[in-house]
Amino acid sequence: MTQKQNNKLMWLWERSTALFPSVYLHKSLKNSPKAALFVRNRVQEAVRVAAMPKRPYTVPIYVFSRPLYRDQTKAFETQMDLVNTVGESAALGASGVVMWGGTKDYNNKAACQSLSEYLSSTFNPYIANVTAAAMLCSNVLCQSHGRCVRKNYNSSEYLHLNPTYFSILRAGGRYIAVGLPTASDLNAWVENFTCQCYAGWSCAPELKRPTRIQVIK
Repeated sequence: MTQKQNNKLMWLWERSTALFPSVYLHKSLKNSPKAALFVRNRVQEAVRVAAMPKRPYTVPIYVFSRPLYRDQTKAFETQMDLVNTVGESAALGASGVVMWGGTKDYNNKAACQSLSEYLSSTFNPYIANVTAAAMLCSNVLCQSHGRCVRKNYNSSEYLHLNPTYFSILRAGGRYIAVGLPTASDLNAWVENFTCQCYAGWSCAPELKRPTRIQVIK
């Protein structure tokens, strides 16, 4: 039904300069495989729509989400559900994720302290990991001229740094990933991801193995 409706809106997609699907999770989907499927299919439909106009490039996709589950202000998304939202979006080729919330979500000291603890313990380290992984994959596989995108959208392959060989450090108010990917990790990217070139650039999935420690800011 959604695809049929979107197919009738070509006039809109031809004039759009970006797409903004939302992937807000209800608490009933907490830590459920259905959460990944929900996000996967919403983002993949945006990917399909972005490719419908006949352009030499696809418009960027920015996925809207929030750190809290829907319809309540207490429970933050678990790390598994950050993978199900942010991780899915990155692996499918989204240009970014917009995480937001309303003032009613954090309208007292306890709520603000809870958010601060969540950001430090769970959210920020994961975002730093998946962001650095996407940057590294772009560099080693797509010549920094495109983003890594799943070959099979319905797989469960993600852009994550291997915690055995990478450390996420905090320095100067920002997060930095430091490490060197293994041959096995790089080969997994080659096997499971391809390249979507940035507008105005050409690229091809061709692995360039780094030989020095990577510092990804």
